Amino acid sequence: MAGCFYSGGHVYCGTNGCVIRAFGIAKIPNYSFSLITHKKCDGINGWTCNYSWINEYETTETLCDGIDNDCDGFIDNNLSTPPASKPTGVCQGAKKICDGINGWLEPDLTKIQNYELSETLCDSLDNDCDGRVDEDCYQQIDAGYAHVCGIQLDKTLWCWGFNNNFQVDSKNGRNDQLKPVKIGDDHWKFIASGGSHTCGIKDDDSLWCWGNNKYGQIAVSQTGVSFDIHIKVNSKQWKYIAAGNYHTCGIRADDTLWCWGYNKFGQLGTNYTTDSATPLQVGSNKWLSITLGYDYSCGISTAYDVWCWGYNYYGQIGDGTYTNRWTPQKVGSGFYYSTTGFGHSCGLGNDNSLWCWGSNIYGQCSDTSINAKEWKYVDTGWAHTCGVKQDNTLWCWGENDYGQLGDGTNNNATTPTNPAINVWYSSAGNDYTCSIGLGGGVYCWGKNDVGQLGDGSTTNRSIFKRVFAE
Repeated sequence: MAGCFYSGGHVYCGTNGCVIRAFGIAKIPNYSFSLITHKKCDGINGWTCNYSWINEYETTETLCDGIDNDCDGFIDNNLSTPPASKPTGVCQGAKKICDGINGWLEPDLTKIQNYELSETLCDSLDNDCDGRVDEDCYQQIDAGYAHVCGIQLDKTLWCWGFNNNFQVDSKNGRNDQLKPVKIGDDHWKFIASGGSHTCGIKDDDSLWCWGNNKYGQIAVSQTGVSFDIHIKVNSKQWKYIAAGNYHTCGIRADDTLWCWGYNKFGQLGTNYTTDSATPLQVGSNKWLSITLGYDYSCGISTAYDVWCWGYNYYGQIGDGTYTNRWTPQKVGSGFYYSTTGFGHSCGLGNDNSLWCWGSNIYGQCSDTSINAKEWKYVDTGWAHTCGVKQDNTLWCWGENDYGQLGDGTNNNATTPTNPAINVWYSSAGNDYTCSIGLGGGVYCWGKNDVGQLGDGSTTNRSIFKRVFAE
């Protein structure tokens, strides 16, 4: 190495010597000449310096490694910064951070405005940066006997709970679904959950059903079996659908009402008691809505009259008798909504009054405390009732052995009790309740033996809890 010398932070070596940069990977500690490189003959370019033999050397720095790879005196500078692993939604534009020897690290997303690790806000933003806007935010839900289906704001359909007849889905066989699972495509606008079957209407107004077809309730002639595929119900256009214990009714685009399935008690409204797997028209009225209970039916006509028919053991038809009715019976006028449970029914008057009739064993029809004209929604479960007032407060009453009233107790209530949650919609099932909060999230409480609360467990709850998909 004779002829080499150190000067001004550089080492020079004879005629063919090459400057060894005193920075980065080529820095020479204690004037060691072990890193001295030599010029190489580059043809018409003459003698040029060669640093390529040095490990991790780069002519232009690209590595984030805590090293001055291009030996210009700056560590990890002028790097092309890659995007964060969550570059969408409110995280759009977020980039990784170079942390020297630790390499590229994810940015602290919690410092981004409106970011959430798991989305809870329904604000038209992709808060958790997963490419979906307002997931777990719902526009409609329906609680069946022990399963729930709901349509999210993006029109995707999600179901959870009891799945013995594929009424939820067939992805995991007949296993119960403890958390919401996505069903089919993204074009749903109305859903109905029954005893062990489900029906839904898509954006094109087509009607589809799946699950238990024991009595033809999903409109397939092959009865006594369950279907794990979605069956299209004829080629008609539909605008409203309701699913009962073993029967189904729907309103077509022309406002006519059609029913099919189990008919032992005349719940199809066709003046006879033979089951039918084919939709049959109910009377000649035009209809606004239809609701199905345990083997009976109630609906609101376009004249705002409430009509009921079918099983009447508890007086749930509301005609002043306990006689089963095979055709619609007019119960009252001036109603815009009705709802049916196991043995009791309720209706909302045009003046926001609330009326209930039928079984009152557990106080599910309440007392005079519900008479105030302050209600805007109501739904009946197996033996309990929940209603939403004009101020969006939720009130429930009736049986409470599984905490389905949501008041933190298991005490039955003959007067409305407040679950301490504000909602705009509520749906009551068999000893459990689910509601849509003002923000669009779904909250459930009550019986949970088959996962109908959608919280991933089978633990009963007397206090509401938000439902999230996996």
